[in-house]
Amino acid sequence: MPETPPALPIVDLPLFPLGMVQFPGMPLDLRIFEPRYLQLLDDLADAENPEFGIVAIVSGHEVGQENLHGMAQTGCAVRIEHQRPTSARVLLRAVGTWRFDQVEVVDRGTPYLMARVRRLPADPPDAQLAGSVEPLQSALLAYADAAGIELGTIPADPDELIWWLAAGGPFTQTERLQVLAGQRSERIELLRGCLRREAMLLQSTSTVPFQGDRRQSPN
Repeated sequence: MPETPPALPIVDLPLFPLGMVQFPGMPLDLRIFEPRYLQLLDDLADAENPEFGIVAIVSGHEVGQENLHGMAQTGCAVRIEHQRPTSARVLLRAVGTWRFDQVEVVDRGTPYLMARVRRLPADPPDAQLAGSVEPLQSALLAYADAAGIELGTIPADPDELIWWLAAGGPFTQTERLQVLAGQRSERIELLRGCLRREAMLLQSTSTVPFQGDRRQSPN
């Protein structure tokens, strides 16, 4: 009889909803000025591992808690690397760490959102991973050729390549969330399929599709 896999850990995590999808290993720069998020930074100041969760806003917008109407159920924790106060705001650099889902907002008496989330497992080592991403790399090169763009430095590490591409490629928010929630093999196939679709569109229409970017949050 097969063994039942262990239950995934449930943890409480401060939330920072943003109009973007955050991925593990990817940097995040924020300008924080809302009092609730300044309080969040104060509360994390003495933490051994200062982390909070980034969740994508699916309805509403970032500034003002009353303007937040809907959040994704999958997100990514970020670890604070450094911060610098400037007058009434703080410039913060963080980096994505681990994924989570099942976001359940809980009342902990804080001005910012707290949630109980399920921490998703890290991807297991895979000796064949480099070969598995070769079709994805080919699709990326074909898309770049069709779009007439320079890719710059492409990450050599396969997992870093997946997250880098998911963060900066021509994908919708829904597709990015699917990548974040999926297993490694699912991510590779989804990204490859999306790139092939975009390349075919470019070849048939000779137009460059709109590509949302990762602009620094106004918060």
